[in-house]
Amino acid sequence: TTETIEVLKMLSSQIAISIENSKLYLNLEEQVRSRTEELQKALEKVEKLASYDKLTNIYNRMKFDEIIDNEIDRLNRYEGTLSIIIADIDHFKRINDTYGHISGDEALKTHAQIIKEYFRKTDVIARWGGEEFIILLPETNSEIAFNLAEKLRKIVENNNRFSINEISLSLGVEEFKRGDTKEKLIERADKALYLAKGEGRNRTMRFSDFLASKLKKN
Repeated sequence: TTETIEVLKMLSSQIAISIENSKLYLNLEEQVRSRTEELQKALEKVEKLASYDKLTNIYNRMKFDEIIDNEIDRLNRYEGTLSIIIADIDHFKRINDTYGHISGDEALKTHAQIIKEYFRKTDVIARWGGEEFIILLPETNSEIAFNLAEKLRKIVENNNRFSINEISLSLGVEEFKRGDTKEKLIERADKALYLAKGEGRNRTMRFSDFLASKLKKN
């Protein structure tokens, strides 16, 4: 009937509008999803740039500071232990002067990867500055940390993954003590590193061992 036809026309018009609106909504939803993904990728890139060393692709000093602050705060609240290792490539300036800065960069990248592969996923590895790396080892005492550092030193000493064979590491090891600040802990590890260098390089030392031997002599 005429009335039925008119009703069907109205319905079909409404259905057409609804379909068009659905298409617009789906298109808008797709655009929003796409833009959200782009934004997420951009945020991840910004976070990586802020947290990682560009050359070695391991954490930078700023990110390490953030992590160690959190770890020390946790240890001051609860039971546990923590050790750090500072590793320095011996005679790095000589590598740059003899083989060039490109080789120096390659040495940093190669040894950052060796260190990253050697330690556990739960350990935190960062470029501390220049040719220095720092490793944070949660739930690890200085005895274990010292042994790990020594094994790493020997791995680097015998490494054949890099064209320059005479590369070695000096390492300083220290354990967290109750009430330590980040600065105190790192300072002791840094002193241990310089003792290792002063003793002839290519060795691992603990500042606590040096103090103990000094007290024994006195």
